[in-house]
Amino acid sequence: MVIGYNVRWTCTSGPGGGGSNNPDPNPNPGSGGSGDGGDDECYDCLPTEPIPGEEECTTSLCTLDTVLELYALEAGTRLWMSSQYRQALLSDVLDFIIYENDNSDESKLFSIEGMEAERNGGEVDFEDHLSDYDFGEESAEILVFEQDYRNRMSMTEKSIFDNLSRLQQLDYLHSAFLAEFYAKVYFEETVLVQYNGVGDAYRHALWNALGAAKLGENLMEQLSSAHEEIPFEYPHHYKEKEMDLFNNQIGRNIGSESFFMLMMKVKFALDKG
Repeated sequence: MVIGYNVRWTCTSGPGGGGSNNPDPNPNPGSGGSGDGGDDECYDCLPTEPIPGEEECTTSLCTLDTVLELYALEAGTRLWMSSQYRQALLSDVLDFIIYENDNSDESKLFSIEGMEAERNGGEVDFEDHLSDYDFGEESAEILVFEQDYRNRMSMTEKSIFDNLSRLQQLDYLHSAFLAEFYAKVYFEETVLVQYNGVGDAYRHALWNALGAAKLGENLMEQLSSAHEEIPFEYPHHYKEKEMDLFNNQIGRNIGSESFFMLMMKVKFALDKG
């Protein structure tokens, strides 16, 4: 049975004496085992095909320690990950680091953050939702969004936008579209998703992160700063503008580094304040 990062696993028998090849984190007692029909649990899942250069490792947790090298897990998180019920997560992490990202330092640091977030009750998707996204698509949906978004542009922003190439315009529109979409996905239950809440902060940061990655930091700064020139008609609007400009800058800082895992990087930045 191939699990996670393409290493075959066998599992030692549980207390009932039954062996199992099912490293299921939530096994059904008494099913699928051999021998005398003991619990079908994975008590020690071992890779039977060693990873090249790591023949000394006999457990997936040992493999993770070796892969992370100097980026050691915090002791409490490592203990939490050692549970039999974390095998699926451990497999996802190893697959993410080794096979999807070629052991990059960035993937290791992200994985450590992700495991700690999971331990603290969060949820982390170790897939890049944006890797196959077509920013150049001129779909009916994005054209409708464009008409709505133009009505929300400041005069300066519209002037800059109209002088962009069509490909640049689409990059900008898709960045804004995705930021609004994922703010609602991640913060659906949050009050004030659109204005002044954590969802609003995420939207501004992700919008600028995507825009900086696609258009460059300088052009995205011109566009997003111009967007904030829209006049307000209520007291203390300058405080909201300062907050928006701050979150915009956070996003551009992230987006200018790389396109890798932008959505989760932005969320981690917000979670840390």
